[in-house]
Amino acid sequence: MKKIIEKIDVKKFKCILIFTLIFMVIAHGYCYTNLNFSHDSMRTYFIESWDTVEIGRYMLPLLLILRGKYYPPLLIGVLTYISLVLIIYLLVDFFKIKSKGNIILISGIFSTASTLTLLNATYINFSDMYIFACLLMTLAAWLWKNYEKGYLYAIIPAFISLGIYQSYIGFFIGMVMLISIKELIDNKNYKDVLTKGLKSLITIFVSLVLYAITAKVVPIILNIKLSNSVNSMGGIFSYFEDNGIIGIIKLIITTYKSFLIYIIEPSTYYNILISIFNIILILIGIIYIVLFLKDKKIKCSNKILLIIIIMILPFGINIATFLGRGMSHQLMIYSFFLLYIIPIIVIENGYLEKYFSNLNLLKNLSKFKNIILIVLIISSIIYSNQCYLKKNLEFDATLTTMNRIVDRIEQTEGYEVGKTKVAIIGSLDDSILSLKRKELDYDSVGLWWNFSITYYETYKQYLKNYLGYPINIINEDEMKEIANKEEVKEMELFPSYESIKFVDDVLVVKIADMK
Repeated sequence: MKKIIEKIDVKKFKCILIFTLIFMVIAHGYCYTNLNFSHDSMRTYFIESWDTVEIGRYMLPLLLILRGKYYPPLLIGVLTYISLVLIIYLLVDFFKIKSKGNIILISGIFSTASTLTLLNATYINFSDMYIFACLLMTLAAWLWKNYEKGYLYAIIPAFISLGIYQSYIGFFIGMVMLISIKELIDNKNYKDVLTKGLKSLITIFVSLVLYAITAKVVPIILNIKLSNSVNSMGGIFSYFEDNGIIGIIKLIITTYKSFLIYIIEPSTYYNILISIFNIILILIGIIYIVLFLKDKKIKCSNKILLIIIIMILPFGINIATFLGRGMSHQLMIYSFFLLYIIPIIVIENGYLEKYFSNLNLLKNLSKFKNIILIVLIISSIIYSNQCYLKKNLEFDATLTTMNRIVDRIEQTEGYEVGKTKVAIIGSLDDSILSLKRKELDYDSVGLWWNFSITYYETYKQYLKNYLGYPINIINEDEMKEIANKEEVKEMELFPSYESIKFVDDVLVVKIADMK
């Protein structure tokens, strides 16, 4: 540890500290200084819930004990900032980035990325811990590269990271592949590159095996059934058992397809412009690869290995989709932003100078790289603030709507606060009060709704934790049983005066028809 600290480049670290803070404040300051919880983050008392163990994220309850069961946004912001600073520093050191301007660009790319925005917007209760999981994977790759036995040291942080959130394994793989490509371009011995790369597979394999074992053992110890839901570890086990080789082939194809979709349809403000930029960068990359393959000074073995790695790269950085049995969303693609480091590496290391002697062309390409990345950062900043604004408007709409519902509940004859059983039928989003704001209609994870309350459990959480209102809401199974009664099916919808009435001893509030 002492040796690692002594190796720290203080100037680079200070630069990252300052500019990461600036980007974080501009992009996420609104989120970290406002109370806009929604969907899953509506549940304040996660420390009392073990559902994260059911889906294979058994490390989360331990981190919650360390952090505390509440999650004030500003505290989450500070903890996320600390992890991001370390991630960016490790990336800069890993790829040996020297230019201050490029360091600032990397800081901006990862501080404003849409993955972080969407995580903060809807799942802020886990935001700091998920980014910490990414830090552990980044550290794993850094250890793999910098130490002879680094691939063994890397197993521990990689294993812990998987226990928090599995998607960041793509970050480790992406870093390994990109540095391998760089070393092959530098004409290093392909055997050394291949050997080093194969050692990283040991890290991945052992950490995944350890994770798979503990993901099954921990629920047994805690007497918790492993979930087979779409985002669970149990689902992974059952999928591969049921689908075999055919299922694996289909998943591989799906993994490549979803990679292309996110490249062509990025979640950002200037989405069409960034999509064009992404395509241009890919085309420039293809041109460079063709020139590289024609270069007689480069060993043929290096060229072959380079092509193989490039072909596997989309699968590697998007491996979370493969592990998720085809499920993919924007929280799982933080590793994609590693690709924006490629033009920085190419320009800074002078790789284009081999094939382009025109100085004006090289300068223009360097300027074009800067323009693309600056526009990307600006686009991400605008997108993040609009996402947080959307959440704020949803939170306000939820507040006014639920206050009206509570007022009507209290006006019902026979109702006793905190004692009368209450069933709320239907979703606010399906109600006649739901208004979709077209200007803020983003088709990204966590941004689909018009209210902060999204599923049945969040009604109780909102009323108790945010309105501070004592209410005896029955469980979901009981609610569904009541919802299927003909008397309830024929009820009118809120805000009609016939939308709230007693059915037996339960006060039924019909928001929308059940789906």
